[in-house]
Amino acid sequence: VPPYMFVFLIASKRLHSLFVLRCFNDCFAVFFLWLTIFLFQRRQWTVGSLVYSWGLGIKMSLLLPLPAIGVILFLGRGLWPSLRLAWLMAQVQFAIGIPFITKNPRGYAARAFELSRQFQFKWTVNWRMLGEEVFLSKYFAMSLLACHALVLLIFISRRWIQPTGRSLYDLILSFLRLKSPFTMQEQLRISHYVTPEYLMTTMLTANLIGLLFA
Repeated sequence: VPPYMFVFLIASKRLHSLFVLRCFNDCFAVFFLWLTIFLFQRRQWTVGSLVYSWGLGIKMSLLLPLPAIGVILFLGRGLWPSLRLAWLMAQVQFAIGIPFITKNPRGYAARAFELSRQFQFKWTVNWRMLGEEVFLSKYFAMSLLACHALVLLIFISRRWIQPTGRSLYDLILSFLRLKSPFTMQEQLRISHYVTPEYLMTTMLTANLIGLLFA
């Protein structure tokens, strides 16, 4: 990136709004996202999973790269090790929530990951041209969710799992049987495709897809 781009970043009204006027926690969540990418690139899977889950506890927007993280852990570590890492991340979320769960478990369960929350029209950037009535309609929200899932599915099946040489259908069948679709030799070969470039591209692509449909 050319150095002069930093001038535009510093002068950005949106950055001032996020980090100066309203003191949002985006900067901390993004820090842990980049740290996760760095640790995964160093194949420090356990520490990277812990760091990612901690960042997710700061801001729910870190759910956006989660599909890519699932694919990366599966390709890099295999079926059962990746499931153990997923369980570890769930434990971190539970540990973060203990102070709130002990006081108001129902309220925490309802509001910690409030997936049904509807964003206000005044905060949208991508869809302001549609008008408030369309933006707040349930049909539009469901359409965005469906498009988000469809685009993720296309990237998973067409790009992200290409190193396996298997179709998404075959992999899903193996998952349902609770059986790894690869031999040890195949898993080792596939893990070599999980390069630092692949890691960053996959995670940032998943994040961008989520932002486009936000």
